[in-house]
Amino acid sequence: VTEVANRLAQINKEIKFATFRLIKCVMNLLVSGEFSGLWHVLFGSRIDPGTQGLFGMISGLMGVYEEMCYLQGGDKRISSIS
Repeated sequence: VTEVANRLAQINKEIKFATFRLIKCVMNLLVSGEFSGLWHVLFGSRIDPGTQGLFGMISGLMGVYEEMCYLQGGDKRISSIS
């Protein structure tokens, strides 16, 4: 039972980390989609510069956080996101 509980806890941590990375990638896509004009083609309007900048800053900060955790060693990129 303990082994199953530990494995389930590890899976939950991996899901949280995958969610973190998915959010970061979606924000990167939104910013890139605006620069390429794809957002306008798909939705018929533009993202205002403030929102675009906010998404870029958040995804950048998420990337820095991810790399800082990686540089600290261990499995902290997964265990630190809760």
